[in-house]
Amino acid sequence: MSQAKVDKYKEEKKNREKNVKKARVKKVAGVLAGAAIVGMIIGFPLGRIMYNHYYEDKQKNATVTAGVYDYWFQQYWNLNHADKFASSSSYTPESGLSDEEIDALVDELSSSSDAVILTPDDLNQDALIDALEDDASTTEAQ
Repeated sequence: MSQAKVDKYKEEKKNREKNVKKARVKKVAGVLAGAAIVGMIIGFPLGRIMYNHYYEDKQKNATVTAGVYDYWFQQYWNLNHADKFASSSSYTPESGLSDEEIDALVDELSSSSDAVILTPDDLNQDALIDALEDDASTTEAQ
């Protein structure tokens, strides 16, 4: 063997442990990078599908906001009960109901067999929107 080959062999033998460690690190880094890429390719679309499904379920079970409930109640009240308590001599929209009229109304509604007291938690948004549309179509028909 020539002296150059011997020197090269000794150098490789001396640095063999470092070279093996570098090769292992490169291999592990490559595997981790590949796993991350495969995880992104599979995980991102799957996560998006799951999120959209959860969001749709959440929207179906969403509770009614106070403003929407108030609007629905005003429409319901005007359609079904306003004429019972409004007369041309005692009631104007600006004056509102007196405490006695409110108490009488509450007593009448609570004693009625068809009275149903709903809170915003009892209604979901779809049912409320359907009820509003039904009330609107009934009002237009009259």
